[in-house]
Amino acid sequence: MHDFPLFQAATASHAPDFWPQFLNTINFTFDTPPRTMLQLGPTADECIWFPGARLNIAACCLRSHTPSSPAIISASEHSPEHLSILTYADLHTRATRFAAALATLVPPGTRVAIIMPMNPDAVVAFLGVLLARCVMVGIAESFAAPEIATRLRLVDTRLVVVQDVMVRNNKVCSWVVCACNAPSTTTTTIALCVPHTQHIPLYQRIIQADAPPAIVIATQLNTTTVRPNDILLHDLLQNTATAPIPPHTTDAHDLTMIMFSSGTTGQPKAIPWNHITPLKAALDAWAHQDVQPGDVVAWPTSLGWVMGPWLVYATLLNGASMALFDGAPLDRAFGRFLVAARVTMLGLVPSIAKSWRASGCMQGLVCGIGGGGIMDSNNNCTVATTTTSHFNNNNNNNNSLSMHLCGVFPPRVRHLHLKTTTGSWHWLGIAPSLNTVVVQK
Repeated sequence: MHDFPLFQAATASHAPDFWPQFLNTINFTFDTPPRTMLQLGPTADECIWFPGARLNIAACCLRSHTPSSPAIISASEHSPEHLSILTYADLHTRATRFAAALATLVPPGTRVAIIMPMNPDAVVAFLGVLLARCVMVGIAESFAAPEIATRLRLVDTRLVVVQDVMVRNNKVCSWVVCACNAPSTTTTTIALCVPHTQHIPLYQRIIQADAPPAIVIATQLNTTTVRPNDILLHDLLQNTATAPIPPHTTDAHDLTMIMFSSGTTGQPKAIPWNHITPLKAALDAWAHQDVQPGDVVAWPTSLGWVMGPWLVYATLLNGASMALFDGAPLDRAFGRFLVAARVTMLGLVPSIAKSWRASGCMQGLVCGIGGGGIMDSNNNCTVATTTTSHFNNNNNNNNSLSMHLCGVFPPRVRHLHLKTTTGSWHWLGIAPSLNTVVVQK
């Protein structure tokens, strides 16, 4: 860029011009287009973006992309390479059916909390709540009953969607998720490892929190019993007509979601989102992480933290796939999942990377563009590494090596530059074996 001050002045004076181009790039459409991109007011707080627009952001997530493309790629820590694929068509079917079932219980506008780990069922519930024009209340599954009760009470929650238990096999327990997502200055990671499969109760916590009626997603269908006013999702879906309801279209600035601040300095503060807020998530992923159709994005989190909704919107609005791992992201099983799912963009909090470094659990798993690759404007990719122990010297010389990557390089990558402790190497081409790249000094 030759004249940054001019560029900055132009963006400030032509702010509305950017959004139509971006929305056209990701094939985003409103049900009713806005009268203008930006309606100026006396102060910045009184300006209105997209005035007059009507939409349902959950419907927008599901309707603009190839139905057969994967929307969610998931696996559990027990079988990290056994992938389950949910296509955009599958996700649309399940989310609209959930919305129809929800509509039999509560009217539009009802505040519905989701207290679950980040798995396909949680994403289906999230989108279903929004399709029914209810308001999703995000509460972390790691919270104890008193913390859950506080958040339910603050926003007058009338219904809860909860998983019965989380199953963890000799892994760090659920409250580590809370620690991983909390601000680093206030985080104390508490880990408990057990030598057997552990069932971490979620449903029991909402009972202890005296929560309102709940929809319970049972991982153990034959053993889960519920309170008189609660219902298993399995039974609710069986009792609901299979015909999905059309999504409720509403004003762009209507409430869709309530998040919470961490509460570390006092009572947690409610943070509202509307149908426009997710566009910023989609923009950030597109502009800063280069998320496009065909990419696979992983970010260990849940809907109780801001990166959970961000992950949903950043992937689905950009036509990408999200990779969801049911388990703690602190050992090699998570790395094996990243390899199997061919993740191209990975987001982490620093405490997870610190844990990997301390344990050495990811040794030998080499990340490609998804784990440290930097791509420039000419679609050239630089990957930095500090060891060559993962290379195979196929030609028995010092000028040609091959490396196995844990991510798939998108088609737009034209050149690979590998920096190692022994020098720099350049991409020659892809060997016949999948995910093997030949590089040369």
